Formats: sequence, C-alpha cells, structure tokens
Amino acid sequence: MIAFAVLSGMLLGLPGLLVYAFGWALPFHESADVYAHPGAAGSIRDSPLLRVLAWALWLLWAAFAIAVARAFRDLRRTSATPRQVRGLGRVAGALVGALLLGGRASAIAAAPAAVPPAVTFDMPRPALAPLVVAASAVPSPPVSVSVSQPMAGPPHEVRLVAAGACLGFGTAALLVSALFGVRLWRRRHYVPGSGLRADLDESPVVRGLTFVYNDTLTAFADGDVGEPSADRSPPRGSPEAVGRRRAQALAARVAPPPGHLVVGTWDGRPLALDLAATRGIGLVGPGAASAVRALVLALLAERHRPDAVPVEVLIPTKLATRLLDDQVTARPPERLRLFASTDELLDLLETQLVSRARTAATDADPRAGEPATLVAVAAPSPALDGRMRAILDTGSACGFVGIFYGPWQSGATARVRIDGTVSAAAPATLVGSKLFTLPAGAATDLVTLLADADPAAASHEAFRRANPGPPEPPAGPGPARTRDLGSVPRPPGQAADSARQNTEPAPLADRPDQEQLAPERSAASTSATSAAPASPSALADPDPAGRSVAPAPTTPFVLTVLGTACLLHRPDAQAEYKVVKGLTPKVREILAYLALHPDGVRRNALLAALWPNGDDEQVLANRFDAALSHQRRVLRGLGSGAAGNLVERAEGRVWLRRDLVTADVWRVHSALDQYRRSATAATVLPVIAAYTDHLAEELDAAWALPHRENLRRGVLDALTDALSTLEPDNPTQHLALLEQLRTLDPDTETTYCKIAEVRAELGDLDAVRRTYDLLCATLAASDDHPDPHTVAVFEKLLRGQPPGTSDPRDARSA
Repeated sequence: MIAFAVLSGMLLGLPGLLVYAFGWALPFHESADVYAHPGAAGSIRDSPLLRVLAWALWLLWAAFAIAVARAFRDLRRTSATPRQVRGLGRVAGALVGALLLGGRASAIAAAPAAVPPAVTFDMPRPALAPLVVAASAVPSPPVSVSVSQPMAGPPHEVRLVAAGACLGFGTAALLVSALFGVRLWRRRHYVPGSGLRADLDESPVVRGLTFVYNDTLTAFADGDVGEPSADRSPPRGSPEAVGRRRAQALAARVAPPPGHLVVGTWDGRPLALDLAATRGIGLVGPGAASAVRALVLALLAERHRPDAVPVEVLIPTKLATRLLDDQVTARPPERLRLFASTDELLDLLETQLVSRARTAATDADPRAGEPATLVAVAAPSPALDGRMRAILDTGSACGFVGIFYGPWQSGATARVRIDGTVSAAAPATLVGSKLFTLPAGAATDLVTLLADADPAAASHEAFRRANPGPPEPPAGPGPARTRDLGSVPRPPGQAADSARQNTEPAPLADRPDQEQLAPERSAASTSATSAAPASPSALADPDPAGRSVAPAPTTPFVLTVLGTACLLHRPDAQAEYKVVKGLTPKVREILAYLALHPDGVRRNALLAALWPNGDDEQVLANRFDAALSHQRRVLRGLGSGAAGNLVERAEGRVWLRRDLVTADVWRVHSALDQYRRSATAATVLPVIAAYTDHLAEELDAAWALPHRENLRRGVLDALTDALSTLEPDNPTQHLALLEQLRTLDPDTETTYCKIAEVRAELGDLDAVRRTYDLLCATLAASDDHPDPHTVAVFEKLLRGQPPGTSDPRDARSA
C-alpha cells in the first residue's frame, strides 16, 4: 500500500500540483482567463526563477515516469542482458518491485548508486516471538547483505559454459574438494582383480568443473606450473589428498563472514547474505528455480569446508523432484533430507525448535555444540505460511533458514531473471545484484557428486575429530610424489575423547616409534613414483626375470608419460637423451594425450578433452594450432638434426609419428597384452618392470584420470590374477607379489588385508600389527584412517580368527 501511494503521488499528484501552482508548462494560446486564474500571480510567465523551478520539476517528473515505465518493462524481460540502473531508476525499480511483489517493508529506500567496498545494508526485521525472547541469551544476527572488497586473483564467479551454470568461487572449490575425496575413496577401496571400471566415467559437468579448476583456481593458488623439476619437495600424501587440501584452502581464502553465504555478485564483487536473519527469502520469476538450485548446491557443498557448522537441507520430495531430478531423490546426499510433505517438514522444525530453545535456556551460546543449521526449502502455501513464519521468526537465532520457491510475504522476495539478475525485490537492497544459477541437468550431476562424496567426507571428518589441529598447508602441484609417511600418529581410538563416533578405527596396539617403521617406510618409498622423468633405459624390453636388456628406443625422441610428462631428445644414436626444455604445459599435455592413443584420435575428440569449456570449435582449433606451432619452434631450436613436428594430421585425425618418438606407456600395454595371452607368475614380471610410475600424476586434467586409473587397475588386476597361479603352499611368493601390489599403490586397503592374512597364516601376529600400523601411517598422510571393515579384519586376525568368521563377542541379544 505504501508503494502504491508513493507511485500514485509521484505520477498523478505531482503533475496536478504543478498545474495548479504554476499552470500548464507547454505553450498554448494565451487568453485573459489564464491570467485571471488564482495562481496566475505565480505563473511561470511572471518570474524567471519560478519558470526555471517549474521546468525542473516537470523534467524530474518526466524522468521518473520514464523510469517507472522501464521498471515495468524490465519485470517482463527474461533473457535480455541486464541493464544497470542508478538514481531514479533504482528508486522506481524498488517501488515497482515492492508494489508487484507485495513487500512488507514499511519504507523503501534506494541503495546508493555506487556501492563502496564492505558496505552492509540493514533490512527490516520482524519482532521476535516470545519463545526466543525467553529462551535465547544471544540476540539474532542482523539481516544484512555484505558486498566484499574486490580481491586480486580469482574471479568471484565460476562459469561452466557447457552446462550453463554460474557458481561462486568458494562453492566451486568445495565441489572440487568433494571430487578429490571421491577419487581417493574409490582408489582406496578398489578390489584388485575385480575389473571394475564403470566408476571412472565422470559426467561432462564434472569434467568441466575439473577444467575450470585447473585453468583458473590452480593458477590463482600456485601460479604457473612451468617446467618439471625435481627441486621442489614432494607434497605429503596421495595426489588426491593434496588436491583436496588445496581446494579446501582456496575455499577458505574466499570464505564469507560466519553465518553468511555468498549467493551472487554485485557489480563484479561477491555478495554474501545472512540467510537466517532474513526470516526467509522467496524467489520468483523465470530464473527462480535455477537460483534455488544454486543455493541448495552451495549449502550442501559446505560439508567439505573443514570445521564448518553442519548444514542440513530439508525439502519435500515433490519439490525436490521438480527442482532436481528423480535420480537425486532416489539417492540424495546425506545432508539433503526429503519429506513426504511440507507439513511433515514443519513438524520436524517445531520439534527441533523446542529442543534447541531448551538448550539455549541453559547454554550461553544457542549454537553451542554446533547443531546443524536447518535450511527449509519449500513452496509457499497459504495453509502453512503461518506456521513457517512463526518457526523462522523464532528459530532464526538458532540457525533456522527458509528458502522459498515463490513469493514470501513475511521475509524478503526477489524477482530473478533467467540470467540471475534481480530486477525487483522487497526490500530493495538486492535490486541490481546477480544471483548464481544452476540448470536442472547440471544440478543433478553435481548433487550426485556430493552424494558420492559422503563416505569419503564422513571418514575425513572422523579423522579430523580424532586428530585435532591445524590442517597441512596446501602444497603446490609439484612432481609426482615419493611416499613420506611422516610422523606416525597414535590410533584414533586411543585418544581420550569419549564423543568420537564408532566410525573411527579401534586401537590395535601402541604405535611403534618412527625408527621401527623405517624398513617398511623404505619399502613404501621405493614406490614406482619418482620426481624425475623415467630414464629411456626403462623402455627396454624386459625379460621374464624382470631385468632390463639393451635399450629399445631407436627414435630421436622419447616421451615419458609414466611419472612426469616429459619429452627427451638425442641428436644421434650415440648421444644420451636429454630433456627438451621450453615446452609449455599444454604442449606436454597434448603429447601425453596422443601417447595414450597410439593409433590416432579424431581432432574434435582431442579438442573436447583438452578444452572442455564449450568454446567454439574454431576457437579450440586455433588454440591447438598455436600449441603445435610452439612445439615446432622449440624442436627447430634443438639443431639441424631435430624433426620439425612430432604430430601428424590427416582427414580429421591426429597421431604421433612413431618413426620419431617412442612412448614409455606403449611398453606397459605391450607387456599387459603379452600377460593376457599367457597368464603366469613369470609373464607378469615384465609388467612390473615396464610400469615404472603412475600415469602423468602431475596432470589434473579430467581426461587423464580414466586413463591413469585404467592403467593402474590393469596392472593391479594382472598382479592379483598372477597370485591365483601360484602354489597355495608357497606363502613367500604370495607375499612377494602382494608387496609389489602395495608398492605400486600404497593407498589400497584391500592389499594390506591380504598381506595381513598371509602373515596370520604364518603365525606372525607382530607382522600383522606392523602392517596395520603402516596402513594407518600411510592413510594419515592423506588425512584419513582405515575403513571400519578393514579394522574389523585386522582385529579378527590378531585374535587368531579367519577374517570371514564371526566373533561370539560381536553377537547381540535379540
């Protein structure tokens, strides 16, 4: 009503007042009647000063009328590029938005034309319900919108062009952290010999997220990787653990103030909103669904921010299916709780409100013990709005949040265009901002990623609870790691924290000193991983005894893909191979990709894999041509005997010239093919000799992961299969191959269990205990600990029981 009165007064009352006081402003035929008008003495024709004042007021009215017309037009626009509004345009937009959206603000004021850094706009707040006044000792935080100071480095929004998504920088980093957690969990729990490969296929949205992370976020964190070098100290833990630490550190650097969530941008700067203090925010318009999805994803991703207050998103199943997908509702993330109806959701909120109010009455901090922030996502309903309003008014001090897919009369409401721009809002402080957006298809893939990451997140959280302290500083993308077990922690179960969950590993025995693990650590450190590129002698044809014979490469160039991707060259057959310097990381990535496709690959498939950002194909082709041009210049600089180009192109296909270059990975595939034709313990040894390192571990590109894991699992499967060919009464040979398995991948828990089983059969329980200690130390380097199932296997072995048998002490009464 206030907005209607103001608009009516400005559009109708002001011109009427001007006509009465000063007369009509436009020229017309003069008559005696005009000068006889009671206001004739103040006519614009009588005084030059009044004439100027009258014309200024008429121009102001005309400008305001035009601004109102544009505001109504903007509310109807859905896909047009947002127009920057200032001055009268912002005032008109606020009034029109309040009129159409039914805002509850008692007075609507325009935001300043230029928002200075770190500005906070205070919004109106409803009175607190009596329950919170009596129960809460801490007042609720003010409802505020914070616009942060621009910072050097990354953009504040991350665009997944192919998916049509626009996310916050921090959310993207947390999603990458979840992705690394999924990869680490799958690597740890792979069962050698199972042949499982389906989990290596990541969705295009996840691949695009990885590309954006590598292309933008990593550059911000560490700068250009540059040439491979062995001078940098290797990071601690598995590559996935290092990537998770770095992503979490990036998210921490751009984290909003406590209790706030970055929901969009304002004039290119991050916009943080205290959702709890808004007493609910409703989104309407063609972009509302996409904006709600982005908010839900950002809230769910908070699980991967270390030491963050837990957040649970509560949503009716029907609305979740509408906003997300049946795939998500069938297997939602742990912190996305589905309800049969909004009424059932409200029942839970009311129960939680009473419980937290009682806790707040006795504790100094209503959030003591970090109870989860409960975020209700619902569609407004006249029958339930009263209950929801009372819950949010009372529960906002306890961290209750309401997000509504529709207008919310009791809080804030914003009309969102399809591109995320807020064209109208009540209160008006959000007008002109741009919310993050997430299409339905991309939301399904990313929420599914968070569901896949739940087991890894739970294990990581339990490890952090059992091992409090500052996290390991993020390490830069150095060369492939050499195993360093670091300090050996005590078993998590031995700490005097009674509140720990039963997901933490139980104590088996006191940890030995670091010196006691030295032989084991040495074995782990002799892993195939190495900081320096593989020597060309490693490309020799291995004999059945596992020894290298005369060097096989006869080509002037050798491409090492196992370990650090690197190109080596020798001018003649008598010279030694030396590293070719000056190649950019993208050129080395192209060569590594082609090495994994020795028979060639279609150019459009190569472009899509190396630049999965949805750019025009011609733009990608130009980048590819520029990379090859750079490669030719570097090779020509090697001397007259060097070839000009290692890459051949014809009929839309691209391949490496095998007359000029030899790749180490080809030897591994050849040895695996030979083993498959004759699977014996002897024929598996050439596989071990050829597999000198994991595939290009310094490459975080999405395309590299399936190839790296497929090759690694192929070698592990071959070694596991060779175990079945050994005589059952020869445990020494079994242990030798199992130790090879552990050396190739020290993170796979199944291998440790098999080693422990063989040790237990030999009656060496001390070796079983040392194996468990080594597993704990290895996983601790990756900020994790053994799975409860693995712990149970070791406990039964130490009690002298086969792992498959039941323990009478585990029995429970009915």
